[in-house]
Amino acid sequence: MATRFYLTSSGAAAVNPAFAGWTNTTGADRLKCVTARISSAFTTKTYSIEDTGAPFNDLSRQYVSDPINAGDITGTVKGILAAAEGVTQMTTYPQIVIRVVSNDGSTFRGTLIDFNNAAVSNEYAISTTVWTSRKFPRNWSGSGTTVTTVTAQANDRIVIDIGFRQDVNGEGSGVVGHRYGDNNGSDKAEDETGTTDLNAWIEFSQDLFGSVVDTLKTPAQVDAIATGQAPALFTSLTYAPDGDVSAGNWTPSTGGTLWGTIDEGNPSDADYDVNINAAGGFFEVSLPNPPDPSMSSGHYVNYRIEGGTGSMVVSLRQGAGTQIASWTHDPAPSVPTTFSQVLSAAETDAITDYTDLRLRFNAIP
Repeated sequence: MATRFYLTSSGAAAVNPAFAGWTNTTGADRLKCVTARISSAFTTKTYSIEDTGAPFNDLSRQYVSDPINAGDITGTVKGILAAAEGVTQMTTYPQIVIRVVSNDGSTFRGTLIDFNNAAVSNEYAISTTVWTSRKFPRNWSGSGTTVTTVTAQANDRIVIDIGFRQDVNGEGSGVVGHRYGDNNGSDKAEDETGTTDLNAWIEFSQDLFGSVVDTLKTPAQVDAIATGQAPALFTSLTYAPDGDVSAGNWTPSTGGTLWGTIDEGNPSDADYDVNINAAGGFFEVSLPNPPDPSMSSGHYVNYRIEGGTGSMVVSLRQGAGTQIASWTHDPAPSVPTTFSQVLSAAETDAITDYTDLRLRFNAIP
């Protein structure tokens, strides 16, 4: 399953990675890219350039993702973002750099997409009021531009630098702009002709988050809800819930099973599980039956929780009576928040039966 990031106009990044080697970064800012739309307003970010120093690369904005799974990042990437240049003498066109950084934003693992300083192509349309779709990286076709393989560690992040390149000296000064936002029910089409405000995006052909349990939603009176991303029991394998063990005071928003609403590849607000009337208590779901990996590292549990006044305890369990690890959130965050928990060697070694692992979400009013 592919991973599509939306290029929003708001939302602070969790960390502050260094910008790539852009010629100019004055005025550049940094936001969080998301896989589920937040309906941020369509906003134009402009950049004034001078008639000296070209060719050069100017940074507009950096996006930073939530933590991703460990493993090799391969495949392709493609994206659509609207842009324009202000005067006929300018020659500007898309530029993008995509890298992998450690969870704290301090250490870069490698570069997936680097600067493209080849001859002019995909030049921005001339306008100060109309913003026309352009491909990022430029010239991609089909499934996108092939990335350079980078090996990510557990809970690393994707960093996307978006800007433009001006090619020639002596062509005039002016304003270059990009149109960010995701406040529409539809995404931008894969073309370079669209001028309608639709959602800008960057998409990886690879599932960067693995088998993620859906985001749970709740009515206002519900004090605590929970979501989980299944534990990656192998470095390159993830597991989503495959059955209900107990329901307690929880109910699915649709269908007849709790696990069936939280087993998708990426979080979705379309279905979810709800703690009934904020009564508290836990629900528990089973996980698939992988073989024992015979290793004491590389085990982690990723999940998202949201609550009101209550707290939430998330735990990985073996069978009916053995708790492998647990994490308490008191209070539970007021907005959906992703947590990535790495099992210690001792916790991992406590797993003696990989065929009977479970996730438990316990709401405490």
